[in-house]
Amino acid sequence: MIVHVGPSHLPLPARLGGAVERRMMELAEAQARSGERVIVYSGGPETGWREYRGVSIRYLSGPRAEFALRFVQDVVRRAPRVIHVHNRAEIAWLVKAAGLGPAVLSCDYHFEPWRRFAHLRKVSKAVWRQFLLACDRIAPVSDYCREVYHAYWNLPESKLALIPNGVDCARFHPDAALRMEWRARLGVDGRPVILYVGRLCEQKGTDLLIAAYRMLKRPAALVVAGPCERFGQTQIGALVAQVREAGGIYLPPLDDADMPGIYNACDIFVMPTRELEMFGMAAVEAQACGKPVVASDHGGLRETVPESAGARFRTGDYADLAAHLEQFLDNPDSLAALATGALENAARYDWTRIAQRCQEVYAGL
Repeated sequence: MIVHVGPSHLPLPARLGGAVERRMMELAEAQARSGERVIVYSGGPETGWREYRGVSIRYLSGPRAEFALRFVQDVVRRAPRVIHVHNRAEIAWLVKAAGLGPAVLSCDYHFEPWRRFAHLRKVSKAVWRQFLLACDRIAPVSDYCREVYHAYWNLPESKLALIPNGVDCARFHPDAALRMEWRARLGVDGRPVILYVGRLCEQKGTDLLIAAYRMLKRPAALVVAGPCERFGQTQIGALVAQVREAGGIYLPPLDDADMPGIYNACDIFVMPTRELEMFGMAAVEAQACGKPVVASDHGGLRETVPESAGARFRTGDYADLAAHLEQFLDNPDSLAALATGALENAARYDWTRIAQRCQEVYAGL
């Protein structure tokens, strides 16, 4: 049995977004398809069970601050072969303290969670490092993530084992009927569509995309879909008003079932992140639908967006982003050529392959 556990504030399956939550569920589904018994733990309004796409979801009710302790108390009765923790190193530490394990920590963020409190920074980093050292393996999601993790925490190389994020290529794939349906719903006529999916915030570079779109000389439709600042938040922020003022279309966070449709509707996917982009799951999902990606030349995007599948612009430079978009809009044939490269690159990250990589890591514990 394999157990997955991570953030608890978005009850699973988190159908309106959440990259870590999506990683947990889609990896668990791939492992279940391979014949494994898989349980994923989640916060929820009531303690109980749900079967979802071959995975057992174990809900634990109660205050979010107590979720880690409730998890350990519950999982001790399951006797799992491995406990795969996502981002929450303190849970891995509790697992080992309870005599459970082995524990693998997948991570896509390298700072300790209390770093924003300057007066606690020194102590909190020392405490979090002990949590990390308790893990049997720490699994960064990209080579870039591995490098920053190693540099920031000074961890032994033997602790680190790359496990990338993935994409369900059986669900995300080119679909002409979905493309027509979603383009009609969006009302974009024959215009090429530039798409961004994710959180609307400065870190993700939403403002850069809006500024670049304003500079375009050729007609194109801009579609931006996602929550403002963080997943689970429903409040509309200033960036939404800027999208609309620029003539773009804003969509609130889409249901998970709608994601293949919105990707297929676009012609170019953009990921303009300024900082702390460890992988870029949305970029790979768009590629799986045959869509070229224009991304910032930053972090994990250097790995997930090769030139064969799109282009990278200077990080933070909206004029350079606009130039790349204009170049693609002026040459539709280049988009068709890059579609093949996008599909080939996405196939490298199919969840079936990532599940196999997990088994390699588990076997080495």
